[in-house]
Amino acid sequence: MVARPLVKVVFTDGEDHDSDPVGAAREAYQNEGVRTFMIGVGDMTSPTGAQVPESDAPGARPLLYDGQLVFSKPDVVGMRLIAEAGDGRYASLSDFPLLVDAIAEMQRTHLSTEHRVRHKPRYQWFLAVALVLLTLETMIGDASRAAEPGPVRAWQQEAAT
Repeated sequence: MVARPLVKVVFTDGEDHDSDPVGAAREAYQNEGVRTFMIGVGDMTSPTGAQVPESDAPGARPLLYDGQLVFSKPDVVGMRLIAEAGDGRYASLSDFPLLVDAIAEMQRTHLSTEHRVRHKPRYQWFLAVALVLLTLETMIGDASRAAEPGPVRAWQQEAAT
């Protein structure tokens, strides 16, 4: 089995709600070799961010929390820290194709430097022994059947007399 690099691509606005994403990315990279790539989504130009819709349906109402509109603004600094901790990269959604190219190049480099082990087939010896034993069994079986006369049927006895 060919070992391929593990990649985690996260599409997010980067807002952290009481968790440790930097530590999680670092631990995943150090323990399992998982590289974390962050894709920033959201409105970067608005000072308050973009309104979060209640659902994905077109024309959906804005999401409310405690009677207030919910806004989401990308946390670029946080996403960069997560990507660095996971030995990955950060890119905005508009730069996503560049990030895909970087991941593809990473896999090409890894595959071109991998070490493959090719085992020598050695089943021929076992196959030859099995064929010899099968041939001997067939010859011994035929010889023992020829030496013993088969059962004599009643109609065969009458014809012989």
